[in-house]
Amino acid sequence: MGGTMLRRVTLSLIVATAAIGSGVLASGSALADGALAIAFPPDISKDGFAIGYTYNYADPEEARNRALESCRTSKSATESVRELCMVIATFRNECFAFAMDPNAGTPGVGFSIASDKEKAEIRALAFCAATAGKERREFCKIERSYCDTTK
Repeated sequence: MGGTMLRRVTLSLIVATAAIGSGVLASGSALADGALAIAFPPDISKDGFAIGYTYNYADPEEARNRALESCRTSKSATESVRELCMVIATFRNECFAFAMDPNAGTPGVGFSIASDKEKAEIRALAFCAATAGKERREFCKIERSYCDTTK
């Protein structure tokens, strides 16, 4: 399997794992105080990526809409990448974390939703390391992490 194809498969697995790990898929009918939207192009190193998130919203539809809007207006990606934004998970009374390799032009990106902030950060760092590649794993760092007000 070529590097680009392997990266695409790895990213697909990460997206699916993050959504399943949260216990709530975006297409589910569960209520949500927060939502996570992402755009992962086939070559993150070249095209960048976009992320949008919300938390502590009373209305689950509003949380999804705001996360999607945030992703689509991200300054870290091109317009063509922002068009790929989609809500991948919703959450309530949970925490989320976002990690990345801060070096421009590297593929390391990770995110997670978990029952507490520490678990979310550990998982986001692990996902980042999985996408960063052998030489850049240790450079992943938490960029953002938030919990609903009840956490």
